[in-house]
Amino acid sequence: MPGIPRLFRTLSACSALLFSVFEFASAQLPLPVPQSRILQAVDDSRRTTLAGNTHPLARAEFDQGTLADAMPLHRMLLVLQRSAQQ
Repeated sequence: MPGIPRLFRTLSACSALLFSVFEFASAQLPLPVPQSRILQAVDDSRRTTLAGNTHPLARAEFDQGTLADAMPLHRMLLVLQRSAQQ
């Protein structure tokens, strides 16, 4: 198959060209400086409850009391979403 080495040389040349184009483009574009959203020191005594972030079954009617400190938590899910600006 005499065409295979030629194909590889062509693919290699194309990939090198694409890499250099992307490298040039990324070098020319200034990266945006992220704006800090932390405006003051963290104070654990001041907390904010976010509306709409509680599971529907986490209500007083389903409360079974306190849990032992030694009880392992097998699953915790924290979901974060960036704002449109980010």
